[in-house]
Amino acid sequence: MAGAFPFYKAGPDQEHVLSQQLQTALLRRLREKDAGPAKGEEPDAAAKLRQPLVLFPPDFLAQLPAGLTLTETKGDTARIRTEITHPQLEVAFPLEFELRHGPDGWMVRHLTNAADVAATLRAALVTRQKATADIVVGKNEATLKRMESILPIQSCEAEAGLLSDGETLLLMVLMRGQNQGGIQVNNMDLDTTIYGAHGEPVLTRHLNAAEPVYPGAAFSHRWSIELDAQSPEGQAVLAGIPLTCRPVWRTMGLSSAEVLHVADAADLTQKCEIPGHDHPVGFCKLPIFQE
Repeated sequence: MAGAFPFYKAGPDQEHVLSQQLQTALLRRLREKDAGPAKGEEPDAAAKLRQPLVLFPPDFLAQLPAGLTLTETKGDTARIRTEITHPQLEVAFPLEFELRHGPDGWMVRHLTNAADVAATLRAALVTRQKATADIVVGKNEATLKRMESILPIQSCEAEAGLLSDGETLLLMVLMRGQNQGGIQVNNMDLDTTIYGAHGEPVLTRHLNAAEPVYPGAAFSHRWSIELDAQSPEGQAVLAGIPLTCRPVWRTMGLSSAEVLHVADAADLTQKCEIPGHDHPVGFCKLPIFQE
């Protein structure tokens, strides 16, 4: 576990803490009544991903002895093998144990393929993280398409200039659209990127407005953004004149009390920014690592 998840419970006592935590989880599972395999209709993929992930499957106690086979014996040492299928991760974990015979009989001493099990768990968690992110991306695409159909943005204009003090840069963003959705829009939030003359992004701002836009009505709103002309952002905007802008819907509040929202979705092609964390962004923040 420490090798596959070096960030988890990191510190000089990491192995001891992990050992205690795994033993506690296993003892808790052993004391619980085995739920057995799920009956009835199987949950779909999205429903499985919404379920809180548990380390040991609900029918762990039934699976553990069911597939036990003796693979090797040598004096007072023996090896046995079994397999545990985790329904939430949809992965089968082969478990290989070393037993030794002593005064109290045969006792399990080692999980001999522990490194392989931990590596398989890590890969399964990454796969689950990606599947969860894909669902969020799919929902976002559908939500964004709906918002664009209700209140499509027809134009966005951006211009900037220095105020009389010579230190303040005033950026103006003008957005126009028309409500084509047959429902009143009460408020809105947009992520807007400002581009320079050569198409380079120079500034991104979260813009919001709380004003009713009735069905069929035109929408026109101007935002004023003050920047320090000597700041990196101010310098980038000044150097980019003439400017263009591109708004993207983030949230839309409707008169029906429904709120359409594009959720944050991690870009799993990016690596975690924490030094020493060799995994996709957000992996170390999965709920299973917060216990």
